[in-house]
Amino acid sequence: MDALIERYLTRLRIEDGLAQNTVAAYRLDLHALQLFMAAHRLQHPTELTRTVLREFFSSLTRMKLSSSSIARSMATLRGWCRFLIKEGLLKENPMMLMESPRPWARLPKILTQQEISALLEPRMGAKPEEIRDTAMLELLYATGLRVSELVNVEVAQINLGYTRIIAPADGTVGERQVRPGQLVSPGTQVMTFVENMRWVAANFRETQLTNIRVGDTAEIRLDVYPDKVIKGRVLEVAPASGSQFALLPPDNATGNFTKVVQRVPVKIAIEDSSLSSQLRPGLSAVVTVRTRH
Repeated sequence: MDALIERYLTRLRIEDGLAQNTVAAYRLDLHALQLFMAAHRLQHPTELTRTVLREFFSSLTRMKLSSSSIARSMATLRGWCRFLIKEGLLKENPMMLMESPRPWARLPKILTQQEISALLEPRMGAKPEEIRDTAMLELLYATGLRVSELVNVEVAQINLGYTRIIAPADGTVGERQVRPGQLVSPGTQVMTFVENMRWVAANFRETQLTNIRVGDTAEIRLDVYPDKVIKGRVLEVAPASGSQFALLPPDNATGNFTKVVQRVPVKIAIEDSSLSSQLRPGLSAVVTVRTRH
């Protein structure tokens, strides 16, 4: 049986390319089986039956081996039995339908909130190595990277990620205001983006908003298509008048006050229409909202 074991281990090492430590673990498992068979006066591999294997695994359990060690031993013997079948020493695999024990799930060890705060808290007068370690911990905490992934992160990869700008929605670029290769700083307008969703901003007088509600139907007539009527629906009413969003909003608390009717933007979504794909930003329109009151 020793010669068979050596031949099997040589095959695992050369043909299957298993690591040296893995082959050593297989040798220990097979040696344990050989000692068990010798204790029960079993000398030949043909005497290896399902009953014998069940007794062997029961003995491992009585020895208080962990479930992972028993599962590894069962994996070793599955390969060993397949080898014996190919050698013509066994007619059927005695390991068939034998399930490996499930390892116990261990609860992960976690840090408390105070420990995390202490790790991420900036230190005054810290050394460059401490600043580096703090940055690595913040990156791990923010992204959920593995340590093996973190140590392989390169500055060039991070800088390359800054060159990719993701649009907030599907649409088209109306005007590009930068050149390829140009460096831009945060807050710089790079391009004009036009969303695929078509909508109209109607500036109604504040006296016209009494009965306008979100969801009301609307009719839109465009100057470019005077004979066409496009259906729409009120999507949103601005939270303030248009003058409040101006660069210099008026302050009625100072000087002479003249009451002027304010305009409030109302966003109206255009329903599916054959003309919606032909619309462009900046077109003039006349909007009529059909209120429910």
